[in-house]
Amino acid sequence: MAHDIHVRPEDAEGKTEHNRVVPEKIKHWRSERDAEGVETLYLDREKSANTLGREVLEELGQIVEELEKDRPRGLILTSGKDDHFVYGGDVNEFQGLDDPGEVRELLERVHGILDGFEALPFPTVAVIRGACLGGGLELALACRHRVARDDAKLGFPEVNLGIHPGFGGTARSTRLIPAPSAMQTMLTGKINDARKAKKLGFVDDVQPERHLEAAARRAIANGFAPPHKDWKIRLSNSAPARAIAAQVIQRKTREKARRDYYPAPF
Repeated sequence: MAHDIHVRPEDAEGKTEHNRVVPEKIKHWRSERDAEGVETLYLDREKSANTLGREVLEELGQIVEELEKDRPRGLILTSGKDDHFVYGGDVNEFQGLDDPGEVRELLERVHGILDGFEALPFPTVAVIRGACLGGGLELALACRHRVARDDAKLGFPEVNLGIHPGFGGTARSTRLIPAPSAMQTMLTGKINDARKAKKLGFVDDVQPERHLEAAARRAIANGFAPPHKDWKIRLSNSAPARAIAAQVIQRKTREKARRDYYPAPF
């Protein structure tokens, strides 16, 4: 792959020119780097709302490879659409996936891409506007920090489609917040507003539009400082607590749904 990420010259106001810093063949992402070395990566799916289809994710994999070679000081991940971050996976691509081996192969590829994104050796922050659902939230959880606009909506509604978060959200969310809270969000498909999401721990900061960029840059300046984890999170992620929680959650799920009719929660 051609190596074409570069820092562009500053314009008269100290900003850099808006330009693609990803290979020209990439259709659904664009990015720019400012004079301070901070990269902003936009998901702006061509002729469609932002969903995580195969092509979008494969392009992200290519971008991760480039960012590993030419590292910015920090990365802001956001949407090119003002009213939503990412709606989730592309459900149209679920049709015809009848071979378990093919499904496993696809999921392993997605996990590899998001694991690579999560492992980037510089601070990353997701700036979330509007809907951030399903795979979109899973992508945001692969960032080091999350800043949400005050109109954001976050959740895992997949269970209502008969599936569960398959892009790593089950693991990342339960490492970030107490497992019972994370599991309740996934099992009910409940969508949380920005304030509730912050209270739960899915996002680190909630701001109006005019303060979003400053909040994102503060997060980058904070670097790799680990988010504060209270004793409830540490306790709920211990092996004994997880075993007990699993039994309780399964019992409560059986009280609300029959496994033969609703297999996704189980």
